[in-house]
Amino acid sequence: MRMRLCLCLATLMVWPCVGAEDAPQPNPNAAQPTDSSDKEPVEVSKKLERKVSFDFQETPLEETLSFMRSLSYANMVLDPALTKDKQPIVTLKVQDAPLREALGKVLEASGTGAKLWYIDGAFWISKDAPLRDLRLKPEPIPALTKEQQEILKKALTDFASEDFDVRETALKKVRDIGTASIPALEEASRKEGDDLERHNCVLNVLAELRAKAHLGDLNAAALACLQRKVSFEFVGTPLVESAAFIIALSGIDLQVADGVKAATLSLRVKDMEMEQVIRWMARLGSAKLDCQDHTIRIVK
Repeated sequence: MRMRLCLCLATLMVWPCVGAEDAPQPNPNAAQPTDSSDKEPVEVSKKLERKVSFDFQETPLEETLSFMRSLSYANMVLDPALTKDKQPIVTLKVQDAPLREALGKVLEASGTGAKLWYIDGAFWISKDAPLRDLRLKPEPIPALTKEQQEILKKALTDFASEDFDVRETALKKVRDIGTASIPALEEASRKEGDDLERHNCVLNVLAELRAKAHLGDLNAAALACLQRKVSFEFVGTPLVESAAFIIALSGIDLQVADGVKAATLSLRVKDMEMEQVIRWMARLGSAKLDCQDHTIRIVK
């Protein structure tokens, strides 16, 4: 695995300023997340209020953003398409400006036409909006009402009936309740010595409702791992090696399909949820996510 400690190769003089408790006034030069962004957390917004001064002299864009990250402690992901053909160079002097405004001036000076999106715990710097259809976690499962609890209790009993119509009626009632039935069905599926017919009914309807809730086949332990926060840096690292690192770190079963194994990514994050990291890996690899058979797969 290839990782590195970033070193500034061009002339770079910086003078971080402390203080400036007053919030900055809106500035047309400030980099603002676009309308399609996630809502920016208050703590992230506050980080970009800090005032800074610096002087970049023919400094690569990647190095300037590395410096901005070090001041803001905010995660920033640079679209590799911006540096694919040529590394943009920034020459810019800023004195005592809010970090958000300084970031806007850096993007303008880079000549890339890049905009700012906030999504999945990081600022995406690109001319194009980020892929957003990479959610893994389910929507929150609603709680059962008292009436639904009684209906579900009777349905679980009727699953053991020898009468086919009774079982089908019970299945329909559980389907009508929907994903709120999942916790009770999971508990019922773990009972030993259960009636075989009843057990099969429970497993079948549970699989249907899990798919409806986008739970796939991930268990509670895997979902908990996805919420764990991590920090690391990949630089030109093959996607398959990045996945191996995530597996070693979390124990999550993560696979990379053949069509995207050759992709490489550069990604530096601090205190980011594991699920967000996996989404960024997929985005940077121009891939999507699939979840089945207890496995998260990065696919083309």
